[in-house]
Amino acid sequence: MMEHPDFDATLNKAWGESTRECTMKQIWKKLKKFKDLSKGMNAYMASYKQKLNVLREQLDILQTNLQTSNLDQSIIEKEKKILINIEKWSNIEELVIRQKSRATWIDHGDSNTKYFHVHWKIRTSYNTISSIYNEAGNKLTELNLIEDEFLSVFKGLMGTRASALTCLNTKVVRDGECISIAQQRDLIKEVTTTEILEAIKEMPKDTAPGVDGYLIKFFTKN
Repeated sequence: MMEHPDFDATLNKAWGESTRECTMKQIWKKLKKFKDLSKGMNAYMASYKQKLNVLREQLDILQTNLQTSNLDQSIIEKEKKILINIEKWSNIEELVIRQKSRATWIDHGDSNTKYFHVHWKIRTSYNTISSIYNEAGNKLTELNLIEDEFLSVFKGLMGTRASALTCLNTKVVRDGECISIAQQRDLIKEVTTTEILEAIKEMPKDTAPGVDGYLIKFFTKN
C-alpha cells in the first residue's frame, strides 16, 4: 500500500486533523482514520496479479518487435518502463505473500490445528541434534552417548569443584576496577526518544507490533 501514488496525500489528510484528546488517543484516531481512507488503495494494490500479467504480455510483444527492429529507440524506452513497472509490482507481490503467510500463522498457528503441528514438527527437526563427533573424531548417534559427551565437555569448561575456598582479597575488592561516575550515570539515565526511534528502525520491517496490523515499515517510512 505504501507504494501507491496517493499514499502520502492520504496519510497527510488523515494526519492533518487536529483533536483535543490526549496524544495517544489522537494517534489512535488518526491511524483509524487513515485505515478508512486507504481502503481504496488496498483494492488497487490487490490487483497486482492482473497488472503483472498485463505487463509481462506487453513485454513479450515488445521483445518480439525488437527482434526485427532492434535499433528502434522508442521500443527500447517502452521496454525499460515496463521492466521498471514489473520490478515494482513483483516487489508488491512479494510483500503481499509475506503478509498472507503471517496472517495464516495468526489464524492457525496459535491454535491446536494440523497446520500448527506440521510447522511444529518442521521446527523440531531443525532443532534436533541427531549426531555429534567426540574429541577423538568418532561419530556418536545414540542419545545416551551424545548426552554423556555434552556433560563431559561442559564440565571441562566449568572446571572442577575446589575442596577449599580462599578468602577474598580485600585490597582487590576495595581498590580494584570499578565503573566510573559517568558510567553509573549512563546506566540510570532516562531513555531518549532518539534511542526509541533507533530501536524501532532496527526491528524487521515486515512485522506488525500492534493489533492494528500496521507494519514497522509504515512507522519508519513516515
